[in-house]
Amino acid sequence: MYPQPMFHLFGYGINLYLIFFIGGILIGTVAACFLGKKRHFPVADVVDGAIIWVTSGFVGAFVINQLGRLLIRRPIRESWLMASLGKGGLTILGGIIFFTLTLLAYARFNPSIRNRALEMFDVAFTAGVLGQGIGKLGCFSAGCCHGKPAWGLPWAVTFTDPASACIYKGIPVHPTQLYEAGGDFLIFAMLLYLFNKESFRGKLIGIYFISYGSLRFVIEFFRGDVRPMLGALSFNQVLCIGFVIGGIIFLLRTCLKIWLRASHSPDGAIGIGVGGDWRMPHSSES
Repeated sequence: MYPQPMFHLFGYGINLYLIFFIGGILIGTVAACFLGKKRHFPVADVVDGAIIWVTSGFVGAFVINQLGRLLIRRPIRESWLMASLGKGGLTILGGIIFFTLTLLAYARFNPSIRNRALEMFDVAFTAGVLGQGIGKLGCFSAGCCHGKPAWGLPWAVTFTDPASACIYKGIPVHPTQLYEAGGDFLIFAMLLYLFNKESFRGKLIGIYFISYGSLRFVIEFFRGDVRPMLGALSFNQVLCIGFVIGGIIFLLRTCLKIWLRASHSPDGAIGIGVGGDWRMPHSSES
């Protein structure tokens, strides 16, 4: 709703989009440190990881956005920096993909967490979806990612600022940014609840992909901005289907491993294995 710069820093206008974007990163990182401490991860590892993950997510969000522009034959942004700083030039799905790939690489090549990779995923995705929801509020302020016209809808919003990214200025539209932000916060609450459940340890990445993929798939039907389409579905919806399928496969594979381990265990233990570390119900580990 306020796309205009609030102040300037080194010649760049700083608006609410950027403030929410940076705020989401900072709050997400603090949440990751808190959750990581509960799982006994060194704060330094979490912070180092957050810097790497956020940077890769930023790049991925820009790259997929530019790919989408090519698919709909819109010109490439003249500057990767200007595409991201306050102009709504990022695609969160691309950020999630790059974030996940970097997280996998970080867990593989960091000896201190290599055998606890799935637990680190629990930390990263639980904290990440909180920052994601905050960042989406920035999209609302910039007018990007807006919904279709919604005449007569009691909660419809109208973007009137000439600098707004909304293409339906002066027309009530679905506040799809708020739909997604609200969904992100609900996913965060769910993951935070499950984070403390031993039976869900190491499984939250799968739950995240299923939950967010489903949320975003539905919201896309209400989006009104220009997006690349692949048949009847948007490019983003195709990615969301991949998210959901990937999450389901991950959970099925994880549960199958637990069942196989339990079937070969003399005492029938059903603990969850994280990076080769099988936790038994009678274990004294905290």
